[in-house]
Amino acid sequence: MNQNQNLYRVSILIFILSYFSFFLGFIFNENSAGGGKIDFEHTLSTVNVFKLGILEAITDIKYESSRPPLFAILNSLNPFYYSNFSLKFSNFILNCFIPLFLYFLLKKQNNFDKKIIFIITSIILLSPYFRTTSFWALEENLPILFFFITLILVELNLSKYKKIILVAIFSALAVYSEQKFVFLSLFTYLYFLSKNRGLKDFFYISLIYFISAIPFIYLIFQWGSITPPQPSYRFGLNLENISYITSIVIFYFIPLFVFLVSDGQFKFFYKKFTKKNNLVFLLILILNFILLPDFKSLWGNGVISKLSYYMINNLHINLILIQILFLIYNTLGSFVIYLILSKNIKNFLPFLIIFIQSSFIQVVHQEYIDPLFYLLIFCYFSYDKINIYKNKLIYMYFTFSLFFLIFANLYYSLVIKV
Repeated sequence: MNQNQNLYRVSILIFILSYFSFFLGFIFNENSAGGGKIDFEHTLSTVNVFKLGILEAITDIKYESSRPPLFAILNSLNPFYYSNFSLKFSNFILNCFIPLFLYFLLKKQNNFDKKIIFIITSIILLSPYFRTTSFWALEENLPILFFFITLILVELNLSKYKKIILVAIFSALAVYSEQKFVFLSLFTYLYFLSKNRGLKDFFYISLIYFISAIPFIYLIFQWGSITPPQPSYRFGLNLENISYITSIVIFYFIPLFVFLVSDGQFKFFYKKFTKKNNLVFLLILILNFILLPDFKSLWGNGVISKLSYYMINNLHINLILIQILFLIYNTLGSFVIYLILSKNIKNFLPFLIIFIQSSFIQVVHQEYIDPLFYLLIFCYFSYDKINIYKNKLIYMYFTFSLFFLIFANLYYSLVIKV
């Protein structure tokens, strides 16, 4: 009993300290993702265009965002927006509540020890990208809010069609905030079809989701694309980005890999070396080899790319050696993730959407999937014959997140000096 009470007290203390650091970050204009100040200017420009007229702004050349307009529309109607600071402060207050939705979702899913849920919730508060977006009134956190609300609604005991309508609406709102969250609408649509197999249910569920998609269909018709026309110069086929985004995704699985080894669960993978999986490994190796990057840019592409660039240009380590290490990292990481998640096809929906999206943009950024992948790991993915619902893993992820936040602040304040 004493041990449980101590664990609960430690969790509460970590939660309070994480929120305290969150408030300090806002007060001191923390920019741990590096792009807060610059991106705020673009956000401000887009919101001001929408203040002049929503329908006209949708196709306005000054609509600088590459995302759908929900964030800009909401802030153009924001009653607290009368100065740059008030826009930032009002968005910060909204973002303060988002981790509480995560807490409520984890309680409803009932997978984790309730005494440890506060620590899981604290992890999102340590994300450099969640923090920077919160402090600088950026767009990336709004779909996270709708992601939580959607999954909470799935867990609630509501009447069938009331649940379907609400889930369709909020999953659509996530897409109207960020295109890649279309995986959420696809997942919930398929989920409801699997639970309701009658022809009548198929018709009604499909009709509800179609109606929820009409505003986005309208946007595609107006834009001639899934993105606004102004930032189209940033788009074009760039398959090298698949390699970069893969390295970023693997980064968020590192604590899970370490946990599986230390917890004695890695022996599960020995049974997975079937002929089919050996072919999958070979295919992953070939694809990663073909798409090997040259690390010529310090801009974007994630933490592993930045470390590679630093070792090549500052430590003068041979490019080929770095590429070999990168190939090993990407290949083994991708293969282990595949083995962990191969239980359920729904696990691969986010990967499919993110890889397709990354292939058609100029540069990928780590903020595109952070804190999303923390949330997918704890709230969305289904796992095959391994147990991740242990306190030890949560402490590992918290420590990992804390060190990454410290590293990000040091990097952008001392090395890049943004």
